[in-house]
Amino acid sequence: MTEVHNSSALYELKEHGLISYPGAEEEWSTEIFRNKFEVSITDMSDTLEFDMVHIDCSFANAIRRILIAEVPSISIERVYLFQNTSVMPDEVLCHRLGLVPLAIVPRHLIFPSRSLPETDELTEFNPMEHVVFDFKVSFKKSDLKGCSESSGKEFISEFNIPSVRSLAVYSSELKWVPLPGQEELFGADQPTVVSPHILINKLAVGDEIEARCVAVKGVGRDHAKFSPVAAAYYKFLPVIKLLRHIEGDEARLLQRSFARGVIG
Repeated sequence: MTEVHNSSALYELKEHGLISYPGAEEEWSTEIFRNKFEVSITDMSDTLEFDMVHIDCSFANAIRRILIAEVPSISIERVYLFQNTSVMPDEVLCHRLGLVPLAIVPRHLIFPSRSLPETDELTEFNPMEHVVFDFKVSFKKSDLKGCSESSGKEFISEFNIPSVRSLAVYSSELKWVPLPGQEELFGADQPTVVSPHILINKLAVGDEIEARCVAVKGVGRDHAKFSPVAAAYYKFLPVIKLLRHIEGDEARLLQRSFARGVIG
């Protein structure tokens, strides 16, 4: 096996600063890496936190990039737009719908094997590849009655134009349309949006939007919309080696020089 040398920085803490020695070299090989590398999970709830011991920061950054770019997720790939009378252009509306994060377990689907069909007929979609959402909302003049009655105000101006400016449309309007067998496939993990409070558009009186959205499985390397909606980052947990025994006031000064818990 061929061995290479990895140039990694060494640091020395002085009284008034930190000195870096970037030229220090240490032997590196796959065998040494396999024997010394350790992973321990410290938290696995809504946040996953794990420690990687005996690893260079370049490897940690590579794992961070993999988490962002190569972990599969589900996102809207195509929007069949039937009606849009709002002020927002069609392409902008479709773009916003495509960026809505979806709460769908990726392992239930496979990567698409062919291009999406040109029609929106449900029979054209594959239950193992596609998830369908309908997006239909309108703002009628009759919808103003409930608003005026509840607030005690009259919303009609002197020109007989409602003074209510707009109706906010949120991601909660995306309704899942199960394909054959998908209710059993997803079970309790039924597809929905990550947050129902994402603003999509605003409608004036008389405006209407009707669309069918199709989501597929993908990775962030292909498009940013497939990137997991989470921050992936790493931080250093250095190993501190003291060159001599320290006690008394010097020990307390050393302890205060670091964040709490670094030196017990």
